[in-house]
Amino acid sequence: MGKKHFKKMKWRLADISSYEEPAVVMENLPVCASCHLFSKDGEWMSMEMNFRGDSGAHLITKVRETINLSERDFISWNDFPKPEILPKTRGLFAKMSPSGEYMVSTVHEISYAAVTNDHAFSQLFFPTYGVLAWYSTDKKRFALLPGADDYDVVHTDPSWSWDEKKIVFSRAETKNQYHDDIANIRTHVEDADIHQLNARFPIQFDLYQVPFNKGEGGMAVPVRGASRNGMSNYFPRYSPDGRWIVFTQSRTGIMLQPDSKLFIIPARGGEARRMQCNRALFNSYPHR
Repeated sequence: MGKKHFKKMKWRLADISSYEEPAVVMENLPVCASCHLFSKDGEWMSMEMNFRGDSGAHLITKVRETINLSERDFISWNDFPKPEILPKTRGLFAKMSPSGEYMVSTVHEISYAAVTNDHAFSQLFFPTYGVLAWYSTDKKRFALLPGADDYDVVHTDPSWSWDEKKIVFSRAETKNQYHDDIANIRTHVEDADIHQLNARFPIQFDLYQVPFNKGEGGMAVPVRGASRNGMSNYFPRYSPDGRWIVFTQSRTGIMLQPDSKLFIIPARGGEARRMQCNRALFNSYPHR
């Protein structure tokens, strides 16, 4: 259904200090465009955008009054070398660094995806395999991130500290046993709701931090209070002052979970506190 109605999507830019209606800045796109970020100074923007049929394409461009895109404004995470057996990458949960100098993303990923029979929680989706890689927007090169390149575990959804010294990400045991055929990854259509699928395909993520060190990486360590707690912890974001991490927690999964709640924790680790802004159902995706 969504593929038939791309052009109905409108992108608006809002000033959070104003009650004026947000301006429409982009519409009538013939392709899927979704997750996006701006650099800290607002000079650069990045966005997942399927370009020429490449689901791993990513837009990186300077912000200006009128933006006319061309091929030079795009990179593709599929340009990062991969083993032949792995599917093409989407550049899953890719993030631009605050300076705009780097990108970091899940690569070599394999994901489980299923459409449910419940419109409120319409899909179950999570990576079952993958590592982190970074891209230099200046040098135009890709590389794995040491400390987040262990193929025995899944690394995904990275997020930058504002000084670019650390990356916090979600990590879990690989779950490739959930696929019927690892060489034929597809989206399943299930006559089941999200609760039934969660019971059949459980996965729990822990938060880890790793030094970026200009791409040299380092040792990844679990975030105390957001790891090994019998829950799934994901979508972490640093506060602008670098003192806190806000993240999503649910019993299982990594997105579209009915019981998901937002928590806040000291960036160095500690006691996680449930945030007062949570609603009764489905709280997720804190953005910087």
